[in-house]
Amino acid sequence: TNISIMDCANLGTIQGDLDTCGGIVGYNNSIIRLCRNSGIVSGAALRIGGIAGYNQYQIQTSYSNGFLSGSSECIGGIVGYHANNLIRNCYNTGSLDGQGQYAGGIAGISTGGQIQNCYNTGLISGSAASSGGIAGLLGSASSISQCYFLDQMERGVGSGIDSAVRCAEPLLYA
Repeated sequence: TNISIMDCANLGTIQGDLDTCGGIVGYNNSIIRLCRNSGIVSGAALRIGGIAGYNQYQIQTSYSNGFLSGSSECIGGIVGYHANNLIRNCYNTGSLDGQGQYAGGIAGISTGGQIQNCYNTGLISGSAASSGGIAGLLGSASSISQCYFLDQMERGVGSGIDSAVRCAEPLLYA
């Protein structure tokens, strides 16, 4: 794709009740870089994410510190549903209230592609069937590398191969 979304911010409230809902975009088929969500993203959409509800391409160097809430299939601090390609150098510090199937600090569901060098310090609460500090569900065609989460979560991945690192204290970067 030749489209890029750069240096965008959401500070408002977004309510979505259809297919996808995100702080920056609902459906991503482009390169998203240097974007942030500091708003509230909520609803009953199938896929809810701090940056994108559904990701088909790349999200890099972006973060969410907003509040996310939903009774959706999947909810994630950065992406609700990560289908393909790459999430890199992203973080979530916002709280998630997941009432649906999957909730994750970075991705609710990741079925394809990679999640690299990301971290989550946001609290994940609610009654999601499967939740993790990084991903609620990690499919066999997806991978996690160099990702970290705080130890308020028992697992880095709710369902799937867990290779995330659990930290007892907040991460500090010099």
